[in-house]
Amino acid sequence: MILREAKQVYVPSVHLEDIMSKLEVLDRDMKINAIKAIRSTYHIGLKDAKDLVEQGWAFLDFVKKIDFPITEEDIQADTRVFNEDAYYEDQHDDLPW
Repeated sequence: MILREAKQVYVPSVHLEDIMSKLEVLDRDMKINAIKAIRSTYHIGLKDAKDLVEQGWAFLDFVKKIDFPITEEDIQADTRVFNEDAYYEDQHDDLPW
């Protein structure tokens, strides 16, 4: 009977914002290095890391195409109220609605 020592591996929590921000700064020409970085960070297999990198970059391309904020900083960067200028111009209207 062979007894093996149990190893404890720290697996960080996975959040979409963290993955997207990491993929955004990785060089797309060096796909292998991006896959290695994702594997070492999240302790996942080669195929899963490859799929995550490819689909993550495709998702980032789509999000950038529709100009949707990716990170929390992007969301907070535009604090202006929707159509704020029109609101202040219409403030002195006498219309009931």
